[in-house]
Amino acid sequence: MASLDREAGVRVGGLGENCTDEMLQQAFSPFGTIVDTFIKAPRGRSRARGYGFVTFTDKASVQAAIDGAPEMIGEDTITVEARTPAPRREVAPPSINIYIKGIDASTDDASVRAAAEAFGVVESLEVVADRGFAFVTFASVDEASKVVAAQPLLIAGAFCDVEFRMSQPRQKKSGGGGGGGGGGG
Repeated sequence: MASLDREAGVRVGGLGENCTDEMLQQAFSPFGTIVDTFIKAPRGRSRARGYGFVTFTDKASVQAAIDGAPEMIGEDTITVEARTPAPRREVAPPSINIYIKGIDASTDDASVRAAAEAFGVVESLEVVADRGFAFVTFASVDEASKVVAAQPLLIAGAFCDVEFRMSQPRQKKSGGGGGGGGGGG
């Protein structure tokens, strides 16, 4: 799978909850061929505004989009700026644990599991779709390495970044209180 060139994209601010990928496509297609759109809708705040990204096939489209972008999409007054690459983070050493970011809020566990299982045996999975990420533990480092090397990973229509996880997954708490108790034997 080809990787998206984030520097061939723009960030669109001021998007309301009614903005769609189709609206972004229509507003920005005059500036170049679009390969991806992503909208991060406002969460639960009536006055909050969301943002989105439009990625073109080439970097030359970015300046054209900034110079010629509409002032509004739908009923929303927008701002447009060049998308900058994410700052480099400390890279974790290869392990069986991976972190997937960029998951759409409507993505279910089965979609993430299906995408991950294309690379190997999934031992555990934790999806936090409303915050846009998931953690996956594979049976081997080799399997996890294949996912990281193949990124971006396409999950439920969204291109997601994949990296080795810095820390070990938290153990899920069992139901019930934290009482002592026992069961000796």
